[in-house]
Amino acid sequence: LRVSARGLVVEATGNVPEAPVVTSLTAGAVLATGGSITVSWTSATDPDRFAVYVNKEGGYVRHRELPGTTRKIEIAAGELPKGVALRISVVAYNDGSFSGPAHPDSRMGIMSVGHPGLVITINP
Repeated sequence: LRVSARGLVVEATGNVPEAPVVTSLTAGAVLATGGSITVSWTSATDPDRFAVYVNKEGGYVRHRELPGTTRKIEIAAGELPKGVALRISVVAYNDGSFSGPAHPDSRMGIMSVGHPGLVITINP
């Protein structure tokens, strides 16, 4: 990626990470309120980080960023909305690197999603 503006040039390079494959959830599962949800996945490589997203129709519920060596997270079912469809997705991210006058906090977030998300429900 190369961006130029007002005589300045910033270049960024990076690799698209391998898409993670969720292995612990079954689409359409209905889970108990008092339990926990184990989200686990496989990936042959370690990206810079993973993010696990939980969304419901019309809105964002929760997300958590994890190190690229992580392959599992436990989410307390009691922390999630009950009786609605929840879409759980795992995304791999690589940050890449910058050259030129990029801000020191700049981050690219090159992402790879292996599945649009598995839909589950927590019993009310």
